[in-house]
Amino acid sequence: MTLLKFDPFRNLDQAADRMRKIMNDMEQGIKIEGGGFIPIVDIAEDSKAVYFHVELPGIKKEDVKVNVDEDNVLIIKGEKKPLMNEDRTVHRNETSSGEFERRFLLPDDLDKEKIEAKYENGLLDITIMKEEKPEPKEVEIKF
Repeated sequence: MTLLKFDPFRNLDQAADRMRKIMNDMEQGIKIEGGGFIPIVDIAEDSKAVYFHVELPGIKKEDVKVNVDEDNVLIIKGEKKPLMNEDRTVHRNETSSGEFERRFLLPDDLDKEKIEAKYENGLLDITIMKEEKPEPKEVEIKF
């Protein structure tokens, strides 16, 4: 009778590689960079526009920047400053802070000249209008 030595970690590297591949596939098209704070973003659209709703609690308007770069990427970045100052002894800290940056690849049919942004009470709403497409013309062919 032959005894085989059991190694519980034998396939751990393969499982880790599979998990990395799954996570990379899930992040396709969305890039998240930043420190401890990552804002929550909701995205919706209708026939006229694409809408971004971003939650930025405790962040001042002047600490947020929004732009669209030459690669058609919407960039939302800023910094959430710590709520507790350094003169205090902190017993519990459940809030996150730090610099953040969120990037979203925009569809080609948006009009980058028609972007509206509104910031109120820690909520950023961005509306990007879709380009108006000309009505298809019907051409009569005589034969």
